[in-house]
Amino acid sequence: MQSFLAAKVCNSPQTKMADVLVPYIKMAKGTETFPVQRGFTLLELMVVIALVALVSTSIMLTLPEATPDKQRFGSQKAQFAAVLRKLSQRAIVEQRWYGLYFVGNTYQALRYSADTWIALPQSQPSSLPQDVPLSLLIDKLIVKIEHSLLSPQIRISPTGLFNDFELRFGDGDEPALILTDPYASI
Repeated sequence: MQSFLAAKVCNSPQTKMADVLVPYIKMAKGTETFPVQRGFTLLELMVVIALVALVSTSIMLTLPEATPDKQRFGSQKAQFAAVLRKLSQRAIVEQRWYGLYFVGNTYQALRYSADTWIALPQSQPSSLPQDVPLSLLIDKLIVKIEHSLLSPQIRISPTGLFNDFELRFGDGDEPALILTDPYASI
């Protein structure tokens, strides 16, 4: 009997009018009615999708940079860039040739004076960490870093310009990091 009455009330014209009026709310001050918002607007959905795309893109761009080799060699690359920038600034100020000389597992800053390369008086040879494989390319050719005449492989002119070089950090044909211009890596 109860279900019969419920079915009869739902089919009545008054119930259908009530169902139409349920989504509207009367404002306290006026007689205007506004629809009740159910769900999200298209603009809200588009903003959320754009934010998710932006965050996922930034994450994807940083993931390749976070490899262990790049983290391990990053500080060594920054150190070489700082040394080369300092030598470049000295070359400009003093209007002299400077260079960086590699031998074995060490490197040292040199200055050209009286037709010969000499080690800077306050500069001691710096050692490379044993776990940092380093290769040097001059004019696109690999240079063996072994004991030779006191002549720098990387030269810096009195104008602050460098010869064409690449310092490659890492093993194999695809090194983890490459330093070609110390000012580009600031």
